[in-house]
Order: sequence, then C-alpha cells, then structure tokens
Amino acid sequence: MVERWTRDNWRRKPIVQVPEYPDVAALQAVEAQLATFPPLVFAGEARNLKSALGRVAQGEGFLLQGGDCAESFAEFSADNIRDTFKVMLQMAVVLTFGAACPVVKVGRMAGQFAKPRSAPTERQGEVELPSYRGDIVNALEFDTVARVPDPARQIQAYAQAAATLNLLRAFTDGGYAALTRVHSWMLGFVDRSPQGERYRDLADGHLGDEGATDYLTHTSHLRVARSADGELFTVEEEPALLPGSELEAYGVEDPRVTQIDGTFHITYVSVSRLGITTSTLATTDFRTFERGGVILLPDQKDVVLFPERVRDRYLAFTRPMPGSFSRVLGIWLAESPDLAHWGGHRPVALPRPDMWDEARIGASLTPFRVDGGWLEIYHGADRTNRYGMGAMLLDAEDPAKVLARSSHPLLAPELDYERSGFLHDVVFPSGHVMLEEGRIRVYYGAADSNLAAADFSVSDILAHLDPC
Repeated sequence: MVERWTRDNWRRKPIVQVPEYPDVAALQAVEAQLATFPPLVFAGEARNLKSALGRVAQGEGFLLQGGDCAESFAEFSADNIRDTFKVMLQMAVVLTFGAACPVVKVGRMAGQFAKPRSAPTERQGEVELPSYRGDIVNALEFDTVARVPDPARQIQAYAQAAATLNLLRAFTDGGYAALTRVHSWMLGFVDRSPQGERYRDLADGHLGDEGATDYLTHTSHLRVARSADGELFTVEEEPALLPGSELEAYGVEDPRVTQIDGTFHITYVSVSRLGITTSTLATTDFRTFERGGVILLPDQKDVVLFPERVRDRYLAFTRPMPGSFSRVLGIWLAESPDLAHWGGHRPVALPRPDMWDEARIGASLTPFRVDGGWLEIYHGADRTNRYGMGAMLLDAEDPAKVLARSSHPLLAPELDYERSGFLHDVVFPSGHVMLEEGRIRVYYGAADSNLAAADFSVSDILAHLDPC
C-alpha cells in the first residue's frame, strides 16, 4: 500500500547530506516560520509541468534543463537572472526549430542553494571545519563561525527564491520571452563574435553561405479540402496558394473564408522576417484565386470579414499585436468602403483577467446574424496557452458593442487529439457551415495536428452567454 504523503514523510526516510544544526531550537523556530509562508510554486504549475514532462517521456517534446550548480546570495541580481533566462531562451529557439517539437524549459534556479559534499568536513592545513554545503546552510569562507550551519539562512533563501520567481514570471508574462525579441536575447560577450553572427543569422531566418535558407522546419502554404457530406474530406495534392513575395517568405497560413455577394473572400496571414501581415484572396470555385495583396500593416492576424455591409460599410474583425506596454491581444473592428482600404479601428473585446481567455483572444468564424445581433465564435487562451472556443453576441447595427459573452468556453481541450500534438491543449475554431434546425457545425484545429468538428445548437450557444 502506498504511504499517504505528508510534509514530514521525508523525516522517516534514510537521510544523507543533511547538516547538523547545533541550535535545534533555532532550527525549529525557522521551520515554524517557513510553514506560515505562501508556497513558492503553486499546485497548478506543478500539474502543468508534470503533464509537459509526461509528453516528453512519450517522445512528443524535448526537455531542456539548465542553471547553476548552486545559487549564491552574493551573486543574486536581476542581471544574472535575466542572462540565465536569455541563455535558456536562445537554446530553446534553436531546439524548437531544429528538432521540430515543443521544448519544455526547466531552470535550475529559484531555490538551488544546497551543495552535496563527499565528506562532512574539509581540511586546510591543520584546520578541519564543516564542509561548505551551500549558502542555504553555511558560508563559503573557511572560517570557524562562517562554517557553522545557520538555520536563519533558510529565510534568506526563501526570500531570494521568491524574488527570482517573481522576476521570471514578469519576464514571461510581460513579453520578454516572445520570439519577436530574439535579437535582444544576444548576450554581450558574444555580440561581435563569429558565434554571435551565426546566431543573428539564425534569428533572421538564414545561415549565410552554408546553404541553409531558413531556420523554420517548413514553409506553410494553403490547400483545398473537399467533401460531399461535411464529414469526410479529401485534401488536394497540389497547394492552392504558395508564398509569392518577400512578405510571404516564411509562409501563408491561418485563413478565414467569408462569402460576400457570391464571391468567397479569404483573409490569410503572410509571414516573413518583416512581420505578420494580413492579405486577401478571392475565388468563386476554389480552383482559381485572385490575390488582393496586403490589406493591413504588421503585426496583424485573425482578420475575419463580415458577410454583408453594415450601414453601407464593409466590416472586419482584426487582432493587432502590439509590442509595447502590456501587449494586450484583443479583438478590434475595422471598416472599409471597398474591402481594400481599412480604417475606423476600434477595440471590441479584450482578454479578461483570471478567466479562460485571460492571455489572448482572436476572431475565428465569420459572424452571422441571429435574433438580437451578430454571433461571433472566437478563440481564447489562458496564461498556460490552453486554447478554447467561446462566443459573443454583438449589437446588430454597431458590432463594436458586446452584448453578451462566454464566461466559460463552449469547447475546451479534453480528448486525446485535442490535448496531444505539435501544440498541446488547443481547440482553435476556424470555420463553420450552417446545418438544419438552427444548428451549426464548427471546424476547429485540435492540438495543431488534426482537423475536428463539433455541432452546436445556436439557441444553446446564446443561452450559454452572460450579459455584459
């Protein structure tokens, strides 16, 4: 029978590498004080790491672990933490695009203060003192007082670990780890070295004269899939759209289709080292396509056209990707007289703190009219990058006004094909068809590896929404 875990279980196990504290009462007082402090790592973070490591064990990812042999009190600084973080990010970029799989990054920091020793004592000349066991136990100086194990050092170690974790979370949530900042991760001591040049070339998407043309594992393109029943699809062998300009050097992807006056208008993302732009195509048969060119400056994505004019203007949802301040990634509305020139940009909906869509949101389906306004199915992600599907009801005459919105996702990753793939825990809606009896079929990307579908009653979706 497995023993139930408690905080004191470890005391009943065989123990080595544990210092002998001469002042037992002081040790007990420190333990009691630490017991009142909040945890450094929360249960949800531990569960997320456990899940990620499980996928690594199944061959679905790569584990990158790095850090110091032991942290010290003397070298504690924001610059040192930042530089260690930079190195981890640099290595992760190379591994991600070189191995074509997600990289789980584990830092040996924010608590790595102890050092195992081969002997309990150290001798210099005729003097023998307790071994240095790390700053959490005693001091490095070879001195009688410094080498006495001091339980008060555990309090300092806790404070330093908490500060380190706070800074790392700020770096991660504040956009410092974004791939668009890859050049700022270059450490000064290699900035003008041959190694630095090779890294810059990799970041820019080429490796000079050595033959490689791109650090990406593929160049994305668009293909047509056809179906007679909306369930079984056949993907055409030849691409419908390949990159056709410098602005599409890294690929074309993430399309949205809207039918307006008998013509299908497709917005898609053009990706290159110059940024992420939105371009358009037009077709009537999905066999021949007319390029419309770039319609919005970088960085923009998740652009979805409305199927009809509102107040004699074409409308589109957009998703600007600002690089300044809080980098709020929300849904905006733009208008146009001709589907080519866009202006009148206004925010519609933003991520909501402490909710399922707290990190970013974007338009997904072509909005359609229902009783009471426009219904839009959108995607959202939380701070762990878990993507789900939600909905919002918009005013019929002014779709920038949100009347009601999902407090909980309509669909979230639960099944294996939604949870495991190139990107895990992803439900990403991208298109729909209308069915009979007030129902719709939503097609969505599952874990960035599969295409799936789910049927919904429109009335059930509306009932799911909470008034704003």
